[in-house]
Parts: sequence; structure tokens; C-alpha cells
Amino acid sequence: MTNLIVTVPKLNKRKVIPASLPDASNVAGVVFKNFSFVGEEVSSGLLPNPSLGSWFKDADGFFYWAGGLSIASLPAATGIRTSSILAPPVNVPHDLPLSRNQCLKAAGWLKQNFEERIKNAVKDTPFDKELIYAIACQETAYKWLLWIDNEKFSATTILERCVFDASGDFPDTHRSAFPRNKKALLDEFGQEITQMLVDEGNKMRAMPQPGSPNGWGKADFLYKGYGIFQYDLQFIKEDKKFFTDKGWASIDECIAKALKELKTKFAAKHGNMFETVKAYNGSGERAEHYAENVSQFYTWIKAVS
Repeated sequence: MTNLIVTVPKLNKRKVIPASLPDASNVAGVVFKNFSFVGEEVSSGLLPNPSLGSWFKDADGFFYWAGGLSIASLPAATGIRTSSILAPPVNVPHDLPLSRNQCLKAAGWLKQNFEERIKNAVKDTPFDKELIYAIACQETAYKWLLWIDNEKFSATTILERCVFDASGDFPDTHRSAFPRNKKALLDEFGQEITQMLVDEGNKMRAMPQPGSPNGWGKADFLYKGYGIFQYDLQFIKEDKKFFTDKGWASIDECIAKALKELKTKFAAKHGNMFETVKAYNGSGERAEHYAENVSQFYTWIKAVS
């Protein structure tokens, strides 16, 4: 078995190997650039027309023309049946926020507590549950991994405490999006909502923190990222209810927000999953790095799924 990656913009997935091209009669679907899967090369003696070149068969019995594929950098694990939507990076990123063991521990906690709900949410979408786990690993797991082994904290409490990113209020930080700081939100939304969100940030600060098992003291900071996937406070102008009703405490609400954004980016990027993940974070070098990290986490998680 070989790890393969699609190198052309899109490639047909076929029920049988055609005798000639073009032939749309046996096309079962389409995969896009950077889609990866485990497959085996079809023996030349079984090809109806060897002049078309080599073909590979995946674990589900579908066929792909080898001219649109290359061998991925990771060796396939014999006997592991997998179908990946995101290819591994060429090299393991050097400054990942989590180690492989930490990544798998975080994914295991998500699976234990929310797998069925995540599976149901991604059903009939281009995404899979492992991608959702991988994004959570990149976004927030480096924080809540400190909390999941503590019996005092339920899964719901951990979701509630995923209030991060004090940019604009933390000393020597800046933010361009609304609200740039606490004052900007106070001016537009008033004292009650602003103070509620500041209080939610302080509940997070009271949780165990790196180097501070008893947490941090209270601060008059307005945090801007809410939920396990960090739904940004800039959306309060169009989605006020999520913030006033503390929607980030619901895994269903958090997944819905993440999937809505992923679907929009997937359509804009014409089905390129790496570019989708990159655009989910933004643009430029920082977003490229984000997508590489998610790809690595996805690869680790998918290997043991």
C-alpha cells in the first residue's frame, strides 16, 4: 500500500478503469488537489488499455489515474484503511504548539466527549471529524490540555472556559478588527455586555495556567476569541446572541460556526482543502503556517483513527 496525493486541480474517481478517455460513464466522483489516500497500483495485466498509463485503487475499490498522483512523503502503514482529505506537509513544522502525543491526547478527549456530535455535524460535508479535531488542536488545545485531567472540570466547563486572546487590552498588543479593545466594545454595546465578557475572561484566568496551577489574578481585559475554535468577537455585530447567550459553551454551536466558515472558504477555493484551511485563518505567511500545522495534526490523528 502507498500513500498517494492528488497533484492536478481535480481528478476523477472511477468505478472501473476505462478502456479509453474521455469516458464519463464510470465516474463516481471528483477529488481535488492535495487530496490524499492509501492505494495500491493495479497490475499492468489487469489494465484494459495499458497505453493510458498506470492506475491506483483505493481501499474502497475506486480507481484513479496515476498521471494525476504522486507518492506522498509518509510511508503507508500496512493494514490501516484510511481516506484523507488533507495531505501531510512536506516537513513536520518546527514550532507546532503541540507535540504528537499532546495532539493525540487532545483528539482523544474530543473523541471521548463529542465524537458523535462532530460526526453528525460533518456528515454530507467535504470535511471529516479528524479535521475538526486538528483545527481545535491548532486553535486552543495548548490551553485546555492543562484542564482535561482534572476531575473538577467537566467537558462543559472546559468549553465554557475557552475564552482567549486579549489582544488590544493586554499590554503592548494591538488589534485592528472591531473591537480593538474593551473601550471600543463598551462604546457600542454598553456596560452590561462588556462587563459580562470581561467576567468570562476572568473565569478562564482562574483556571490552571502554564506555570501557575492556581490560575492568574483578575484583569480588566476584554478577550476576543470565544469557544474551542475561537469564534472572534468581531462577529458580535452580526451574531450578538452567540456572545450574550454564551453560545461557546455548546459544542454544537461551536462546530456550526466553524463549519459555516469552512464551507464558505471551501467554495471560494474550489475544493482545495489546504487552501480552505489556510483561508479559514486568513491570508499570507501566517495563514500558510497555520494550514501546515493543521495538516500535520490531521496526519497524526488520521493515522490512529
